[in-house]
Amino acid sequence: MVNSSINTRANVTTKGEKLEELTSFKYLRSTLSKAGTRTVQVRIRIVMANAVMVRLSRLWTSKYILFRM
Repeated sequence: MVNSSINTRANVTTKGEKLEELTSFKYLRSTLSKAGTRTVQVRIRIVMANAVMVRLSRLWTSKYILFRM
């Protein structure tokens, strides 16, 4: 991965074999993109939060669970 503001391709080889250039990868539970932005990570977190809210809404609207204050 080359972190640059211009379109640059890296030609990295190891043991005579060219390494694949990625557009993004996961590292320590965080998605890093080629552009160095966190847009993908933010979108992933929004989708994950939305999925949790859908599951919780089923709980909140259940007729079988009573909430007392």
